[in-house]
Amino acid sequence: MTYLLLGEDPLAKDQKITELKKEILPSADAFAFDYATIDGSEVEARALHEALSALPVMGRRRLIVLRAVHKLDPRAKEIL
Repeated sequence: MTYLLLGEDPLAKDQKITELKKEILPSADAFAFDYATIDGSEVEARALHEALSALPVMGRRRLIVLRAVHKLDPRAKEIL
């Protein structure tokens, strides 16, 4: 499942991310293994591909928060 959070209210977006963390990552182990936050202005295409391709370790799903998507390089945008 993919969520796209847009808007000028960073607090509302952070609250939704917190809700998703509680839903998808019920334990500290799940959080440690199945959660990643990625900055689009810094990530290389290969690293983004690896993060998006990784399978969950502790739970049924992974949660990847990708911030600054508009700053991804062209290769990373293709992967996304």
